[in-house]
Amino acid sequence: MLMRITRYANGRLNHTEPLQSLLYSEFVSHMDENVSTPATKLADGFEYYSRKEKGQEYAVHCRRSKSEAPQVWLNENELAMGSQTIWVAFTSLKDPYRLHLLSFGLYSAFSKLPDYSIRS
Repeated sequence: MLMRITRYANGRLNHTEPLQSLLYSEFVSHMDENVSTPATKLADGFEYYSRKEKGQEYAVHCRRSKSEAPQVWLNENELAMGSQTIWVAFTSLKDPYRLHLLSFGLYSAFSKLPDYSIRS
């Protein structure tokens, strides 16, 4: 049903695509695309932060320690391949064995429930 509604809406708004592109370009031109969040240190000893890269729609989540170079922990742009829209929600995870796990839920377009994943 939602797919039918989306097709109908896209068909009705097809003539506005040049204006939509122009507005999107205008909005993006006023945003700083190379942005990073402050790092947060967790109990596993890593500092976690997110950054946006120029030309990318979604965030890249990284972690770093004092002895290692920063690592890409989760790249939302790779997760979004082949999907119209995604939304990543992080959750806390009890980690009694100190495995350094973080969990996240991934909502994609038209999904009612998230797909949960765990990364170490």
